[in-house]
Amino acid sequence: MRQMMIGQDPFQIERIWQNVYRGMFYPPGREKLHALGALEMALWDLKGKALGVPVYDLLGGATCEFIDCYATGFAASKAKTEEERAQDCIAAGLRAYRIGPTGGDGESRFDFYENAKDD
Repeated sequence: MRQMMIGQDPFQIERIWQNVYRGMFYPPGREKLHALGALEMALWDLKGKALGVPVYDLLGGATCEFIDCYATGFAASKAKTEEERAQDCIAAGLRAYRIGPTGGDGESRFDFYENAKDD
């Protein structure tokens, strides 16, 4: 990948991405695509810094004022019940609480076959 990027104009992000992606000897797997994604983010960051603007402006501008965050299971809570964990989550300032397939504790492994049995 490095040889395909050296000497290229870092502002030509899409062209560099295409050249690197298509220049790989084997079809890119997960690791190569993750590496390419990291390089692309670095190029966007360089371009934003060079132009003195945030990257979101380069990508079309902000589309919302805030993003709601939620916790799945809220591991910071020491509560014993799901309801108490949800209350701790909301008290900590989050506006939403989500439980996972494990019941929300985030630790237990979900066993589909065990949980799908008819009682």
